[in-house]
Amino acid sequence: MPKPHEPVPPSLPAPAGSQEQERQIQADLTRMLYTQAPPGLAVTAVNGLLVAAALSLVGSAPATWIWFGSLLLILAARALLLVRFHRAPHAHPEAFWSSRFTLGAAATGLAWGLSVVLLPGAELAYQVFLGFVISGMVAGAIPTLSPHLLAYRAYLLTALVPFGVRMAILGDQLAYTFLIIVTLFGLFMWINARRYHNTLRKSFELGRANLDLVAVLTREQERINSLNQELEREVQERRAVAEALVQAKEGAESASHAKSQFVANMSHEIRTPMNGVLGMLEMLTQTDLSTIQRGYVEIARNSAEGLLTVINDILDFSKIEAGKLDLEYIPFDVRLLAEDVASLFSASAQSRHIEIACFVEPSVCSRVIGDPTRLRQILTNILGNAVKFTPQGEVLLHVSECRRDPTTLTLCFAVSDTGIGISPEQQGRLFSPFVQADGSTTRRFGGSGLGLTISKNLVELMGGTLELQSTLGEGSRFLIRIPFIPQADTAEPPQADGLDGRRMLAVDDHPTNLEILGHYLRGWGVRYDCVSRAAEALTHLRAATARGQPCEVAILDMQMPDMDGLDLARSIRADPLIAPIRLVLLSSAGQPAPEDAPGVDLSLGKPVRLSLLRDALFQLVHGRTPEPAVTAVSESTTKQLSGQILLAEDNPINQKVACGMLRKLGLTVTVADNGAQALDLLAAGHYDAVLMDVQMPVLDGFAATRALRTREQRNGEPRIPVIAMTANAMSGDRAQCLEAGMDDYIPKPVKLAELQRTLAQWLDDD
Repeated sequence: MPKPHEPVPPSLPAPAGSQEQERQIQADLTRMLYTQAPPGLAVTAVNGLLVAAALSLVGSAPATWIWFGSLLLILAARALLLVRFHRAPHAHPEAFWSSRFTLGAAATGLAWGLSVVLLPGAELAYQVFLGFVISGMVAGAIPTLSPHLLAYRAYLLTALVPFGVRMAILGDQLAYTFLIIVTLFGLFMWINARRYHNTLRKSFELGRANLDLVAVLTREQERINSLNQELEREVQERRAVAEALVQAKEGAESASHAKSQFVANMSHEIRTPMNGVLGMLEMLTQTDLSTIQRGYVEIARNSAEGLLTVINDILDFSKIEAGKLDLEYIPFDVRLLAEDVASLFSASAQSRHIEIACFVEPSVCSRVIGDPTRLRQILTNILGNAVKFTPQGEVLLHVSECRRDPTTLTLCFAVSDTGIGISPEQQGRLFSPFVQADGSTTRRFGGSGLGLTISKNLVELMGGTLELQSTLGEGSRFLIRIPFIPQADTAEPPQADGLDGRRMLAVDDHPTNLEILGHYLRGWGVRYDCVSRAAEALTHLRAATARGQPCEVAILDMQMPDMDGLDLARSIRADPLIAPIRLVLLSSAGQPAPEDAPGVDLSLGKPVRLSLLRDALFQLVHGRTPEPAVTAVSESTTKQLSGQILLAEDNPINQKVACGMLRKLGLTVTVADNGAQALDLLAAGHYDAVLMDVQMPVLDGFAATRALRTREQRNGEPRIPVIAMTANAMSGDRAQCLEAGMDDYIPKPVKLAELQRTLAQWLDDD
């Protein structure tokens, strides 16, 4: 019998679409329903106790505790049902267990819904409090009740309908407004539960079909979190309010400030638990795990990072609208950045059986000054969309120069695909926030609808333009032009002069890849030929050798229709006439070449990077790379730190995350639960640095830091580095921390590498 919190293993697979498969899936869903129920019952009991305690202070205490007792009886009956199921799950058919569970869920929801009768009078504050509690229980029940949709729907209706009736009875404007919000919330939870249920079914089906874990991850990443929808509505409401109050300047400014504060608070409240989730997952990945366990952890971590990306998109959109998003100007290499972004999608492209390529023209002056973070964000959004909306064919990122003068270099980034295309009507609203080309309830592709809006705004903020050319059913082409400042040292990286005049052959069934390879080889002075089939390659190599002009190197694609690259390499090695030829194998991220690939001299990943290909060819021809790279390893990434750290943090989960990371870095850590306790510990002992949360009870991080700086100045004590570690990530939060006397700032969720770099700077200085 599976234990609570453990994943429910699927049964043995049955033929796809069969009645037996449907029965097995239903059985798996029922087991999941009962397996995940115990924590939900416990949380319901605790929340019921807290609500009863709160309501007893403002209403009838006997009635409140009678209500709580009834809730406990319902939970006890459900607990007995769980015990019966776990002792003899096969004693009754699946329909029996699911119907009994649905009755229990409906009874629990009704208990929550009837709690509204305990509220006194028409005081809206009490209604709002209870509304948020009931809404939270409804939202939190999705993971545990969605395996059986009827159970969740019964729970949702019995919990929310009495509350909605209560709001309707109150009858004032605020009550009606809250009634509308609760109604929309209920509809969204209804839809989200159905999506979650469908996701569970798909997961079991994919498990039986033994599909690639990457495909599962891709599907799961397309699911949006309910909090994202809440934030989207808030941003839309803020814009609507701003447009409605154009003439009332003071009122508009007040509304804008209120909305900004809401987004900041939501950011903090979301990032605080996200810090615990991502931090613990990062620590867990560094422990001994089985392959299956590590796969589960990677799915959880990638899903959490996907949620964090959505949150960051919302914040970026808010900053852009408020005009508070600042660009940085630092040196970077456009070629390396473009190749890195393309490589990120190589695995997802391979899983969709499409080809992804990146071509930065060799003549491009790639070393520029600008904002690499925002450029990476733009290319990631647009290239990710291209991969997602391309069921077959190819996606190409092409970088070229548009215009160059002594002070400005304008680069053109073209992202082309052979995907589904976009109709003229959809193109007109494609760059509007929260709008997608396919907005129907049957749409195949997920997303928040913010990626293209943010990309367009970022391009314009960088002084560039973004254009779209698309034909429905034939594909799309996004054309981005952005001006940069060329670096003072604009010399191109050394070309592989030793390749001039060498004879080589490129073999790839994909014309775009052959064209890119041809550009590179021609630029290096190579005498090359290109063929698209393995049989042609063998014929060409034998004919060239017979003419006394043998090829020195052959570049082979791993995936080809008639004969793949490995088989072609074996055929070449088996022919004494052409066996001496050196071979380079290009393989996709989703299908890497084995380390001991027979007959292959070097293997490179696709999309191929210019520098790696140049060095590989030079090494095969001359036995060495043209300029051996000496990689300097940063001390902060290799050495252990030492020192005594004081952690001021009130959240127990975040305390565990931070302590685990600090001890992993070799540091000694002491924990303070609030700012006042931190001041007492600092007065009693020596610490090399302080990690200070901002929002804490008794005394917050700002006040504690100001008090510390005042005490240091008054007593002539040395200044202790104070580093803010907070979930506040809006524009101006860093400046506010520095103004309070803090020395540095780390936003949550905290990553181990970032924490190490920051502490190393201050501890080394110390």
